Amino acid sequence: MTIKINNGIVKFELVNSDENTPACTQDKTLDSSQDSNLAASVSETGRPVALHGKTYEIKNQQQQLLLTINDQTLADGSNRPYEILIHTNKAEDYSWTTAIARLSSALLKQGGDLANIADSLKVIFDPAGGFVDEANQQHISMLAAIGKRLEAHLETA
Repeated sequence: MTIKINNGIVKFELVNSDENTPACTQDKTLDSSQDSNLAASVSETGRPVALHGKTYEIKNQQQQLLLTINDQTLADGSNRPYEILIHTNKAEDYSWTTAIARLSSALLKQGGDLANIADSLKVIFDPAGGFVDEANQQHISMLAAIGKRLEAHLETA
């Protein structure tokens, strides 16, 4: 069932699923004149307003992936991976690339270690065979190539 909202949103509440207690309550009307304030309201949900990211290309003969790793700058000035985004040029790969990105991002947001994610991905092999990338490196699967790129990101950060 679809409900059309004709009026501005005047109140919303985010509920913490662990404790069933309100995590955030906001009393204000959001309209198009407040677009400049939307970035500030996003930060109230816990996501940083600004992140620093790097995008890497992973390519084989059949497909191209763009892997973006967004880092959060901590109070001590160090960077910590916060989220992962994966874009593919093949529609049939959208589901698994989105699943890997969302699950990895969820782990990172809960304090997980990118090195553990990278290690887990690097050992996944493709039964149809691996590939050699443009840098002449052998990969046992596209997932293993993503794991290697995640690991390399940690080494350069």
